[in-house]
Amino acid sequence: MPLKGGEPILANPNFTILRHNSADYRSVHMRVDQAPFQDKRVRQAVAYCIDRAALVKSLFNGAASVANDHSFAPVYVDTELANSDIPQRTQDYDKAKALLAAAGVTGFDITLTTGQYLEMPQYAVAIREYCKPVGINVNLNVMPTDQYYGSGDNQPWLVVPMGETDWAARGTVAQAIVPEFPTGALWNSAHWSDPDFDKLFADYNAELDHQKRKQLSLEIAKIQNEEVPVMISYWIAAQRATTKAVQGFPAAPDNFIDLRATWLAS
Repeated sequence: MPLKGGEPILANPNFTILRHNSADYRSVHMRVDQAPFQDKRVRQAVAYCIDRAALVKSLFNGAASVANDHSFAPVYVDTELANSDIPQRTQDYDKAKALLAAAGVTGFDITLTTGQYLEMPQYAVAIREYCKPVGINVNLNVMPTDQYYGSGDNQPWLVVPMGETDWAARGTVAQAIVPEFPTGALWNSAHWSDPDFDKLFADYNAELDHQKRKQLSLEIAKIQNEEVPVMISYWIAAQRATTKAVQGFPAAPDNFIDLRATWLAS
């Protein structure tokens, strides 16, 4: 039950609303193989323009939590260090301007393409407004969702210089990373490649020791946060709605439902 579009049910007292922290997110990719995003300092500058706490409030009325430009949502296991040892990125226009200056960029125009889906167009508008004070002029191209994702050889979301993608929660962080971040990944919309990341991710997947996995997750998250091939600004809470007769329905963090404990009251 998404917040955007689900307001009539969410506000209806005849329904019970179940909410759980989740790993649903929107990624905003910046193609690292095209100017001006070839320089990570430019990507970092964009990330420092974003007011994540304000997005959580304005887009979700608090039904989300801030993210930090890496894949290790707190709801996953082995993510404690990734979420405690990396400073939370917050809006900092002075830092954004300094990064652009260091990269030799005084401002630029870029088109952000997105689909007409849930809060994504509103998020795109917010990005446009947040970037204006540092001289980044973001033009918006909002497409019908089926056209944006397309099919076959016509998939705009994989080729545009800057795009927004909705990602559903996966059962594990590895399942979330596999399609988007490794070199040559099928849905690597940022066209990013980092050998150190690939090696650490392979080690993480092969490691059985919990403490070692936590340390590897920290190292992987540091690379994502530093390189910013995509911005991940927030984790969207999972919400479900049931009638009052439904009992034992799970408030789970992903889209897979275990109904073994669910029953109907007479």
